[in-house]
Amino acid sequence: MGTATFGGGTDFYKAWGATDAAATRLVDICRDHGVSLFDTADSYSMGLAERILGEAIRGRRNRLLIWARCATSAVRTSPAGT
Repeated sequence: MGTATFGGGTDFYKAWGATDAAATRLVDICRDHGVSLFDTADSYSMGLAERILGEAIRGRRNRLLIWARCATSAVRTSPAGT
């Protein structure tokens, strides 16, 4: 399950899981139906989605697979040799 909607970072995403309670409910529904993989990234609602997911899975983390990605814009690179 993707967590891009958690935190409601944009108008499009505000429809699903914009609040902590709604996001937790979505996680619970997914878990009830056998979902164990959750996708998140630091760019989803400026990191808020990761925090909300962490709260939603508290106490159940050892039974889940979290696919966390880092936005490439957050990674700084330097020119070769500097």
